Amino acid sequence: MSTPHEHDAEERDALRGAGSARAGWLVAVALALLGGPMASVAALVGSIKPGGWSPWMLIVFGPALEEVLKSCLAAWVVDRRARVFVARDQILLAGAWSGVCFAAVEAMMYTHRSLEAPSAELVWYRWTVCVVLHAACSLMAAIGLADSWESSRRGEKGGALAAAPFLLAAIVLHAGYNAMCVVLSIRGYAM
Repeated sequence: MSTPHEHDAEERDALRGAGSARAGWLVAVALALLGGPMASVAALVGSIKPGGWSPWMLIVFGPALEEVLKSCLAAWVVDRRARVFVARDQILLAGAWSGVCFAAVEAMMYTHRSLEAPSAELVWYRWTVCVVLHAACSLMAAIGLADSWESSRRGEKGGALAAAPFLLAAIVLHAGYNAMCVVLSIRGYAM
């Protein structure tokens, strides 16, 4: 038979665990909402130069910059405050939705950059294909962060470098997509 104090301690531990899970989800949502727009602003500032982006910049530098920036806040939390997260899904949510938020900001910038109304096809394309691309790439990077987080919870070494192959895969996927867009734009397709 348990004493009243043991029952109170178990109840406090359960409440503390629920509070930790809630805090982890709140942090994941905050990272999702901040990561994408922060990356959008940084990418926009980086793109402001005479003559615009060259194909080289679009294919190599742009994807690398965007993928690193979309995941940098979550990477920082995983590396420095890993205890905030209590579930792998929190990291995956932060990553994937950071990509969705980035794509939303980018879609608004691309569809409202001129005084002319954008075509329905461009709007549809930006709000579907581009959102899926950015969410998939960010999720890919987040899988690496979640693996790194799980390794650190088990006491294994590896840290943030364990996530690097997934980030690199996200960059390569994004770069391949951008290369396709550059080739298609040379052929006369607007994307």
